[in-house]
Amino acid sequence: MNEDYKTAANRHCKDGELLHTNCRYDNAVYHFGFAVECGLKHLLQVNNKDVPQNHDLKTFLENCMLEPALALRLNQSNLPPRLCYGHPERRYWPDNFFKQADSQLLKAYTQFVLKQVRDYQLNTLSKKKSEGNINGTD
Repeated sequence: MNEDYKTAANRHCKDGELLHTNCRYDNAVYHFGFAVECGLKHLLQVNNKDVPQNHDLKTFLENCMLEPALALRLNQSNLPPRLCYGHPERRYWPDNFFKQADSQLLKAYTQFVLKQVRDYQLNTLSKKKSEGNINGTD
């Protein structure tokens, strides 16, 4: 079965935003981490790259940077250290480890990554359409 990383990324982002709005920063950060993970996995998947079944955000970003079109989109992207810190083990940490500023920073980074996912997919579909390579399954 193909995992639907894009849908999962959007779901985790929405959950993170809702939790952030309700001052649940630890769980918001947890969901933002998974949103970024799923977004990067989606980019690897649509480029027919191996998608490791782990949670190593740094490796996912490095693998995406090997694809020129993705590197151009993500070249300004440095994973915030707080996003990687304890991912995903932080789900077992005590409350109040992450603060509002952490959550706000990671929310913005997550939104940046997911915008790159959407823009990349739109660009790819547009390119296929202009080349006449679109069929009913794309």
